[in-house]
Amino acid sequence: LPAVGWFKDNNVNWSVPSDRLGVLKGRVLHSDDLNSWKALTAEGKTLYTNYIRDPELVYYDGVVPEYCEYVADLIRTIIQSQSYNADTERITLKDYSYSADTKRATIKEYTFTADTLRKKKGIVWIPLGTFWSIDWDSPDDSLEAIVTARDRMELLRKSTFQTSQVLQNKSLYELAELVLQDAGLASDEYAIDEALDDIVIPYSWFNPVSHREALRRIAEAGLAAAFQNRDGKIQIESFLITGDEPVLEITEDDYFPPLRAPSRQDQVANEIIVDTQPLRPATTPEEVYRSNEPITIPASTTKTITAFYNKTPVIDAAASLDNPPAGVNITEAAYYGWGATVKIYNTNMTDAQVTLVIQGKPLTVQNKERATARDETSITENGVLRFEFPANPLVQKLDQAQAIADALLASVKDPRRDIEVDWRGNPALLLGDRVTVKGKDYYVIRQEISWAGYMQAKLTGRKAE
Repeated sequence: LPAVGWFKDNNVNWSVPSDRLGVLKGRVLHSDDLNSWKALTAEGKTLYTNYIRDPELVYYDGVVPEYCEYVADLIRTIIQSQSYNADTERITLKDYSYSADTKRATIKEYTFTADTLRKKKGIVWIPLGTFWSIDWDSPDDSLEAIVTARDRMELLRKSTFQTSQVLQNKSLYELAELVLQDAGLASDEYAIDEALDDIVIPYSWFNPVSHREALRRIAEAGLAAAFQNRDGKIQIESFLITGDEPVLEITEDDYFPPLRAPSRQDQVANEIIVDTQPLRPATTPEEVYRSNEPITIPASTTKTITAFYNKTPVIDAAASLDNPPAGVNITEAAYYGWGATVKIYNTNMTDAQVTLVIQGKPLTVQNKERATARDETSITENGVLRFEFPANPLVQKLDQAQAIADALLASVKDPRRDIEVDWRGNPALLLGDRVTVKGKDYYVIRQEISWAGYMQAKLTGRKAE
């Protein structure tokens, strides 16, 4: 039994069978808590509820425990887990796997064993992430509060990103960094997979979208996942899991039977289609803006006009006045992908009217190409099960599209045999960690941790090939 603390004023039911009455004992870890735990054998208290009703069955033997307790940074009614919403982490198909950062200090410093013991003694604090509270509920008839909190990805959903200029020959790494810095993150608040630096996009343009949506598009185009890691950093990394030795074995002493291994037939695809979206400028300049009515420029005054193009985005724009009167001219212009701001100066002593015209090269999707990956064996057995990759403006080259098609086919051509385990839990596990269950290895693709006076977790694993 741990420190009595929270249990002193909270009656917790651990679902102990009634036949354990008179048999089950409570071993206190710290002598200072012995009397407090004995008091909880009284009716209406936690130990009484769980069939330890004799104070003599609660004892302290003076042995210092050889294991570490895993303590969440806060005892919450709903504790934040290592699982992420489908729209934030499952960028392409909702249940793809993700690779772990196997160099994290938590994994390097401590060694897992079958029953979650650690080689170090004492309490090890395992961070679960950084969260911002959005809702509170505190009933007036109990001494508890319920808080709902979200991580930084939720903050990125509420802010807006837009590129003012068309970006040329930028890598996905550079685009991701641009989005994150525009959202106000410092360089030590994010980590981007360096493999994204190898994927260069000829022309990149973002209409106003949330920062999270911009990251989603970038991650999708690079077969990566974007999420907040347990250190509070935004992390973008490939979700293709390879290698690694198991970091933990989950034994029959750790989980609550039965184990479940549901088939995922509805997520099988044996033909993957990926269309490119090559953004290309017009070969010659064309008119992209003309003022609807003559613009009045007061005498001896400079007037600033904000013009929005009829087509976006536009490059190589140039503004002019259509047959302007003498003494009226453009003194300054700033050009963006969406439009321009133009300053017009009238040197005359009387008002003048002008028509503003802007020419440029609008960019449009031109000459699409299609990449296809097929598994003929699966098609023969199951017929064609087609998946069409969603149109992504950052997938512009055929070789990039083919790499996506090939990677997706390898992942979804065979029926999945995931494993679902209800077990005692271990908050140090990361998404993508490799674990062993009944002699077979699985990658952790989801772990939901809950706390109800004791820790319990539901783990979903993807079978390691």
